[in-house]
Amino acid sequence: MILSDDFRSSASGLPAAGYANGQYRLQSPAGIIQRVAYPQATNASRITYELTGQRVSSPADAGMGLIVRLADNGNYLFFAVFNDSSVVVFAKVNGSIKQLTDPGLKSRVVSASGPNTLRVVAEGSTFTISANGQSIGVLPIDGVWPSGGYGFGTVAGDNDAATFAFTKFAVIGG
Repeated sequence: MILSDDFRSSASGLPAAGYANGQYRLQSPAGIIQRVAYPQATNASRITYELTGQRVSSPADAGMGLIVRLADNGNYLFFAVFNDSSVVVFAKVNGSIKQLTDPGLKSRVVSASGPNTLRVVAEGSTFTISANGQSIGVLPIDGVWPSGGYGFGTVAGDNDAATFAFTKFAVIGG
């Protein structure tokens, strides 16, 4: 286990303002990806990232997800599930966002109203994505940088803010 956070203590290195009653709450303004990252990075050859959270208030086009391979503010991967059951992977490279998955990718295992557990297993440049214990797919990302930081984020819809509450975050090596 590289890191396990149940959000009961603000000692993990995330901004203290998000901690509330064993949860971490994160809000995104309309049209914005809001993210938080832990102060450490990892470069293990196989890493599993896992996040459990659910929407508190948000439109159907809002989502939550895992930030992985965080090099800096302009370079990271964002694996997200949305309230409408969409699953999207974004790469932010040199400050520009690019969607890596089909915009129509949906998963019946993503819950619009209940908690969701998103898991990404990274092995080199191949990423295996699952939600709520069910496989969603495998995505190779050619040319991706081999290491970096990690965290999680929310993305709001075009017109309304989004708030999500998170109850678990883990990073497992090996």
